This record gives sequence, C-alpha cells and structure tokens, in this order.
Amino acid sequence: MYDIRFDEDQRLILLKLEGFWHPETIADFSAALVSKAKEVGRRSSRPFSMLSDGTNFPVQSAMVATGFVDLMNQLSPIVTGRMAIVASSTLNRMQAQRIFTDPKIEVFATREEATAWLEGTY
Repeated sequence: MYDIRFDEDQRLILLKLEGFWHPETIADFSAALVSKAKEVGRRSSRPFSMLSDGTNFPVQSAMVATGFVDLMNQLSPIVTGRMAIVASSTLNRMQAQRIFTDPKIEVFATREEATAWLEGTY
C-alpha cells in the first residue's frame, strides 16, 4: 500500500502510495513517515525534500484525508525542504490541494513537473 525510501544523493524522501486506505493504514503510514523524516533530519543538518507518487492512489475517504492533514502538520516542521505530490487524476489533485495548504507543499499532474519544482526550475 505504501513504500518509503530516502535517496541520499538527491536529499529526497520518496513515497509511493497505492490503493484505498483504511484509518489503520494512514496511522501506520504516518508513524513510519514521521520516523523516517526524523531519522533523516538527525543524520544531517542538510535540507531535504519529499516527493510523493500518488499516481495509483485513488480519492480517499474523509477519515483518511483528515489523517493526511494531521500528518502534514507533523511533517511540516521536520521536512526542511519542499514537499511535492503527484496525483494523476483531476479529482485526486483537487482532494490533495484542498487538504494540503502549507505553502511548501504543491500538487502536480506529473513527476517531471514535481521534480522541476523541487529543483527550483518550475
């Protein structure tokens, strides 16, 4: 349902999200992602960003969406760079834009756009 990795060379937490989630899934994911972000922050004072691939992630329930709001509130002070979210469908992008209001979070239709924004060239 999800994969969390860190690319040291790019200073980038890479996420892959799939499937329809239940409240337990967002709780598990949140704990794992916050833990990874804290670990990355402890290992180096260099800034790092996050890229979330939600191209196979359908629109989620209101409870799961609320879980993402809570998660981003926890992550915002930990992730020192930008956070880019890729959502392939218009409806997914609309849901993401509605729940992610932090100015360092942007939602994109393609990975190329998201990557360009993270690199400051978009």
